[in-house]
This record gives sequence, structure tokens and C-alpha cells, in this order.
Amino acid sequence: MGTTCSFVRHGAIALVSSFAVISSASAGPLESAIASELARELENSAQTYQHQAMEARVKAARADLFPAVKLKGIEARRHESVRAVESSLIRDGENTFDNSRFTASISQPIFDKEIYGQIAEAKAYTKFSQDALALEKSEIAETFLTAYLAIAKGKELRESYGRSVSLLAQEKQRATKKLEANLITVRELNSINAMLLNTQKNREFYNSTTARSRSYLDSRLVGGAEAVPVIDSRSNFAGLAAPSEPVTGGAMMDADVISLRTDIELLNARESTERAKRLPKVSLVAQYEYDDAAETVFGGPNQIEDYEVGIQLEWKLFRGGQSRHKISEINALRNAKQARLNKMLATAEGGLELQVSAFEQAKRRLELEQEVMRYREELNSASDSAYQAGKEGLMDYIGAQLQLEDSRRAVISAKYDLLDQYVRMHSLAATLLDQAVPEIDGYFN
Repeated sequence: MGTTCSFVRHGAIALVSSFAVISSASAGPLESAIASELARELENSAQTYQHQAMEARVKAARADLFPAVKLKGIEARRHESVRAVESSLIRDGENTFDNSRFTASISQPIFDKEIYGQIAEAKAYTKFSQDALALEKSEIAETFLTAYLAIAKGKELRESYGRSVSLLAQEKQRATKKLEANLITVRELNSINAMLLNTQKNREFYNSTTARSRSYLDSRLVGGAEAVPVIDSRSNFAGLAAPSEPVTGGAMMDADVISLRTDIELLNARESTERAKRLPKVSLVAQYEYDDAAETVFGGPNQIEDYEVGIQLEWKLFRGGQSRHKISEINALRNAKQARLNKMLATAEGGLELQVSAFEQAKRRLELEQEVMRYREELNSASDSAYQAGKEGLMDYIGAQLQLEDSRRAVISAKYDLLDQYVRMHSLAATLLDQAVPEIDGYFN
């Protein structure tokens, strides 16, 4: 049984809105817990502020498309000393008066492709911060989900070992009485005691393996790790499947790939800007000027009002081939980065395919363990009947009981291993929050 996966090699990660996905009315305990964790971790995170800054950069770049309005004015007392030569006569005089000067201007770009190149560059930085934020969200969710599953698994295993310990403790008491009545041997009693001690040791071992996850969730969940529920033993995992359409082939959930994609998008924007420099810039300009002392003659100032409306053209016709050489440089850099990106995407695609294979193997293992458990249940039922009828010895009866519980633990381990593989697979495919989390949460409801 095989599964085929393919990546979309171009495009960008959609910023997974975890709050839209997780805050629905139907959200279960896991989704709600992850929503709270994301809100707590991202509220004051560096990536959140970085994304806000980049969004502001785009708005600032777009502002160049709007009219630029400038107002300048002065209100002052002006003193002038005048010496004039008129008809071979030198005339001197002084004048003091109030002076008001005001200038208002407006400029509206009509055709300027450079502005759009600058906007595209700002958008590339915004996309980078958006992808980095999506990556951080996915990493937070994966860490939380892994700990959550580890605690749930540990609970089920402890319950299973608890049943074995209870069985062996009970049978040890019975065996002690039977030994006094010479119905069993000391060796059989010692065997029961050894099995009891070994089972208790294994139970404590699984307690210790979840210590880190327990500490992590105790500080994040209301009620701590003990509030984590377990998955119903009757749950059917046949519906779990590989992602049908990875957002961008999971490789986008990698910081190096995000950085490379951003570099390529920036180079695209800079090429557009460089090509735009070859084109003319056309603007609509208007200006009003008022000066009540614009021209001074002996006897006092004059007042002027000046209106100006027109089309301004700026065109750099020749720059020594600078633009052509810069575009050649950009193309070479972009080709180099694209080659690196293609190699990383191919590696990531292979990694996802391997993870899908591991997921399918885990699924088959669970099916096999469930078949073994059903077989053990039949054997245990037969052993119990034979023991009650006196046709089977105590050790055979205890052995059948323990084998059944071992089989149950194997199913528990296989079940959570399948879910772990499922989480890793969707993390690589960039579909963890919008596909895997709701699916897994359904098993806890």
C-alpha cells in the first residue's frame, strides 16, 4: 500500500490563522488548549512585532502613490536698508514693515513605476515575516501537541500497568494462602512476586519518561497535565490520511527555505525597480505662492500672488548602461538562489515522502497489534474458563492475563506512535494547525 505526495514548488505559505481554526464553537479540549498556548506565546513575541513592522512598511511604500502636499510660510517684521543710484545721484533710505510669505504645493504621481517596485520589495519583507510567524505557530503547536500525546499515552500505560499490578498483588495473596495449604510451590509464589516487582518497575519507568512533558503542561493547562484526557480504546484510526494538498510542500516550514524564497522575491522586486528607472516619471504639480514683500522699491513693498499648475516630466535617458548591468547581476543572483531552493525543495519532498511511508507503516502496525489483542482476548477467555474448571494451572492463568495486558499496551503504544507520525507528517506538509489538530482533537472528545 503506497501513498504518493507531491509538492507545489512555487507560491508561499498561507499564514495559518490558528485562531480562526481553533476558536470555533466545536473546538475540543486539545484545540482550545493550543489556541490558548498560541495566544500566550505570540502576544509579545519578536516575530509578531516583526510582522507588524513589515505591514507598516508596505503602507509607507504605498503612501507614495498619494498626493504630496507641502505648506511653508513665514510671518515676520522686516527691516531693509536701501542704497540706490538714480541719475548719478545716490539715494539712501530705510524701511521697516511686516512681511508675510506663504507657499503651498501639491504633487500627484501619474506615472512612476519605481513606486510599485518599492511596494513589491516591502511586500516581500512582509511575506517573510508572515511565513516566519506561521513557522513559529507550527513549532509551538507541534511542541504542545507532542507533550499532550505523551501525557495521554503515559496515562493509558499507567492504567494498564496498574491493572497488571492489581492482578499480580491479588494473585500473590491467594498464592500465599495456597502455599500454606501446599497447593502450589514456593517457586510459583516467587515467580508471581518477581512478575509483580517487574511490573511495578515498568510502571514507574513510564512515569519518569513523561516527567518533562508533565512539567511543560502543568504550567500551561488549567488543571495541569492531569487534565489531559485519554483516547477511547474503541476509536477508529482508519480515517487518518496523508495531506491531500500540502500548502507549499511542507518545505516552506523551514527557516532556510523561507529565507531563500524571500531573497528571490526581493530580487524580483529590485529588478522591477531597476527597469522602472529607464522609464519617465510623470507628475501633476500645482503651487500657490503669496508674498507681500516680494519686490521692494524705495517707498514700500509690493504684494504678489502666484499660481502654477502643470505636468512635470523626469526622464533619465542615459546612465552609461548602469541599469542593464544591475539587471544582469540580479538575474545571476536569482538563478543561484533558485538553484539552491530547488535542491532544498527536492530534499524536503523526499523527506515528506519518507514521513508518509513511516505514517503508513505505523498504521499497519496498529492494525496488526489490534488483531493480536483480539486473539489474546480469545485465549484469555479460554484460559479463564479452563482455570475455573480446574483444567489449567495458576501460572498459565496468570500468564494469559499478563499477555493480554501486554497486548493492550502494545496497542496503546502503536496508537500514539501513529499519532506522533501523523503530527510529524502534517508539520512537514505545513498543514498541522488546519488539518491535523482538529482531526486529533476529535479523538479526545
